[in-house]
Amino acid sequence: MPATYRIDLFNVLCKELGHDIKFCFIREPAIEYKKGIGVYEDETFINTSSFYNQKHSLIRSVRFFIDLLMDRPEVIVNGGMPPRTLFLCAYTKIFRKKLVIWWAGTEYSEADISPLKTLYRKIIVNCVDGVIFYSKYALEYYQQLQMNSFPYVILGNNTRDSSEYRRLVKSRAENRTDSEIRFLTVGFQTKRKNTIALLHALSSLGSAAKNIRLLIAGDGPELTGLKTFAKEKQLSNVQFLGNVNPEDMIDVYANSDVFIHPSLMDQWPQTYNEASAAGLPILISNRSGVFDKYIEEFGSSALFVPTDYASISASMIKLANDRELRLSMGAKALENALKYDANYAGETYLRFIHEFI
Repeated sequence: MPATYRIDLFNVLCKELGHDIKFCFIREPAIEYKKGIGVYEDETFINTSSFYNQKHSLIRSVRFFIDLLMDRPEVIVNGGMPPRTLFLCAYTKIFRKKLVIWWAGTEYSEADISPLKTLYRKIIVNCVDGVIFYSKYALEYYQQLQMNSFPYVILGNNTRDSSEYRRLVKSRAENRTDSEIRFLTVGFQTKRKNTIALLHALSSLGSAAKNIRLLIAGDGPELTGLKTFAKEKQLSNVQFLGNVNPEDMIDVYANSDVFIHPSLMDQWPQTYNEASAAGLPILISNRSGVFDKYIEEFGSSALFVPTDYASISASMIKLANDRELRLSMGAKALENALKYDANYAGETYLRFIHEFI
């Protein structure tokens, strides 16, 4: 299962299923899930969780499969298709159980996988009993692997308690008197996040961007290059916040005006959900993997091509100069976040899983 940003969903599922559900956190290289969610020790889901943090992958796998054989679950929901999925396929076939895949990959996120990995996935999909998708883009990619019909549900990827996040954001909002429009982008600064596109767009606007301030939250390997570019172009309206912990990010969202995400590839970033719950109007790359009611309603006003700097510039200026549009888009983003949050995800998840029991 994916980890920390699913906490609210985990608790919703535990409330409904109690000890009939078990969460298995299997360490990936350099990640220890127990440490990552240590601050949630008092949460309900911890009592039905197992952590496989052994240093060696073989030991992790052996421990996990021993527990699997001891527990004999009726339905397994597996995040993605890592190598262990082959063993899960074998388990479900031998013991006549059900395997559901939770899938996020899109045409863009999976563009560079090898032919061998594609073949592996085509083998796996023929063993799967059902699929939970992040978005229609994930479904469209998966259908290229599995041509036959199969049970599925599109869940979205907002698994937070949006009402609580909104409450926290509102409590942190300052009484601002300035006239600047703060555009916020958040992420670990790699080439894939494409933050350089925002700097190019801002640079091309010149004096037209005098009321725009760009806030960049997050560190990463591209950060030095971004700072150098901003300095060379004399972009005094760019502010680098560096790494911001989740608690302090609430303040940042509360005092921003627009959220913008220029990624070259994503599978539905969690920052989109946070910005929506904060009630911010959102501009987002059409390669981000996000598709929901907000995107349906605002279409080209919300989406841009991440390699088209002119398109990004036009989108930024349009929102910066149109307060009513900002309010309208922000209200819709919030409405969407509150309606389709962890509670909706939990209900949809359980309804789908019960089809297999």
